[in-house]
Amino acid sequence: MKLIIDIHEEQYEFIKQGMSIDKVVQFPALMEAICEHIACGIPLNDVKTKIETNLSRDMFDKWGNETRLHKELMEILDNIGKVESENKE
Repeated sequence: MKLIIDIHEEQYEFIKQGMSIDKVVQFPALMEAICEHIACGIPLNDVKTKIETNLSRDMFDKWGNETRLHKELMEILDNIGKVESENKE
């Protein structure tokens, strides 16, 4: 599942510097904060649905054809996280 979360930049940088789950567990406050951020997150698919619902008049032309804006926006959203996950494999 792709999830959009709001996390403090310091926490993100700390985790990004090589924190594994084993290390995070040693910091209960950080673990609790991470769980809270995840619990308050928004699934990316929900964001896509909201965008398509709220901006539907801008996503398709008067003939019902998908606009360039819609194609590019959906491509960006579909590719979130792909570069990072491909580099880890």
